[in-house]
Amino acid sequence: MLFLQGWRVNEVLGLAWQDVDLDAGVTTVRRGAVYVDGVGVTLGPGNDEGAEGVHYLAPSVIELLRRRRCDQNHEREVAGPAWPGPIAYEGE
Repeated sequence: MLFLQGWRVNEVLGLAWQDVDLDAGVTTVRRGAVYVDGVGVTLGPGNDEGAEGVHYLAPSVIELLRRRRCDQNHEREVAGPAWPGPIAYEGE
């Protein structure tokens, strides 16, 4: 759904839950998923400086993200200690 709002793939993949405020209906783009030779895909600065900042979310996107967060919390409980930790980003 974020793609329908004009988001790039790297921006969507760079989002973390701490970037999303579902109650306010906004998210902050801080990083993107980028390819680094010899390393692979990692988090880093996005490709478009103009995309950084606060973006408003459509109500349908907010609802889908709420459901995804609930599902992910359940998946985390089921996985227990096998759940992977967050990916570090040098810019934070």
